[in-house]
Amino acid sequence: MADRSDLVRRSLQDATQSEFDRRVDEQAATLIDALRAGRLDNPSFGLGIELEAYAVDDDWQLTRVPDPVLEGPGEKELGVHNVELNTSPTRFDGRGALAQAAQLQRQYRHVQQAAERANAEIVLDAMWTIPPKGGTQAYLGDVREREGVTIAENMTPSPRYYAIDNDVLKRTEGAVSLTVP
Repeated sequence: MADRSDLVRRSLQDATQSEFDRRVDEQAATLIDALRAGRLDNPSFGLGIELEAYAVDDDWQLTRVPDPVLEGPGEKELGVHNVELNTSPTRFDGRGALAQAAQLQRQYRHVQQAAERANAEIVLDAMWTIPPKGGTQAYLGDVREREGVTIAENMTPSPRYYAIDNDVLKRTEGAVSLTVP
């Protein structure tokens, strides 16, 4: 496999952007055709849920999601401490809402048991309430430059995520500021 930095650099090239734009246009045309032909019509509303969670250790400090958690219904997310659960769509009515809750409960039990076997716990807060050791700014700002590519140390090691991050940094002149009350 190619080096991650090389993959990110390639993904940010003009030729790659042109290919991306071409694919988006092609997929948008397919979607428009499907909408016009009624192939996406649905007689009722649907409901599917995406739940964001994170892992903590015995001291309630942020920790990496243990690999066994990601072998079941848990999906990798942007941060190495994040896990995501997703439900299959159901009708958006009483039964559908109950089905959504049941799906999430089963998935959560599964990932929680896998985490516990690895001495961690999955917390359903979406954003940590106790900052990581060293503080939030140090955790989120822990980056290194590698051959012209910024690599966030606490980001899931994925060329896709690295490329998105580098594109955002390029568009924001190298910094992203967050203000949270």
